[in-house]
Amino acid sequence: MPDAAQLAASIQACRPRNDYPGCGAAVEVGEPFEMSVSDRRDRAGARIRCRRPQRPHPAGTPSVAIVRGVLDRLWTAATRHPFLDAVREGTITDSAFDRWLGQDALFVGDLLTFQARLLARAPRPAQTVLAGGCVALVAELDWFEVQAARRGIDLGQPALPATLAYGELLLRLDAAPYEAAVTALWVLERVYLLAWASAASMSTSPFGEFVEHWTAPGFAGYVDALGELAILDGHDELVGDVLSHEVAFWDMAVV
Repeated sequence: MPDAAQLAASIQACRPRNDYPGCGAAVEVGEPFEMSVSDRRDRAGARIRCRRPQRPHPAGTPSVAIVRGVLDRLWTAATRHPFLDAVREGTITDSAFDRWLGQDALFVGDLLTFQARLLARAPRPAQTVLAGGCVALVAELDWFEVQAARRGIDLGQPALPATLAYGELLLRLDAAPYEAAVTALWVLERVYLLAWASAASMSTSPFGEFVEHWTAPGFAGYVDALGELAILDGHDELVGDVLSHEVAFWDMAVV
């Protein structure tokens, strides 16, 4: 989950395009949205994909449905998890948080490997965004080392089942078509951003610096740029698979 400072320069030229006629305004951090296809076409003749903010959920809980609302339950489970509630309320134990943080560092190492391979086979127009993400993931691993030293976390610990399973999903995505792989990357980063946004607290929290780190504007901009590369049509099962692994990763910390 890339560091904001490393991303600012590398994705400036790839900011989301919301200036096409008929497209909605830019989506704010934590704001639900849906992808739509405009009737207008770009210079190459392709239909223009647009973001449109969704209406609030009637029950008051933000909906983050991606395709026809069928994935609402998984999006909610992945972004409104008890682990995140405990972080927001400051009731999560240090041992539970550190267990999750150590495993997240292992996952980010796997994610860097996956994203570097994805960059190597990506179309030329997508390379700036993906390369910026790779650079930021390297910086993120440096940041994890600093946090581990502060909190006494052993980054050489073995991967737990949820981490191994998520890594295996990334390996399967290595063999998937580029469009499927980049869409999965966007989903995992988007859900991560929304999840940490839900953990933000109005009061002082001992974990506030972590929430700020993972909801920084630079990271939000990177997620938006990935969204420009994602193709959601036909990938319902893949989206659900990524979300299920996210839920399992949060579950790991509160068992």
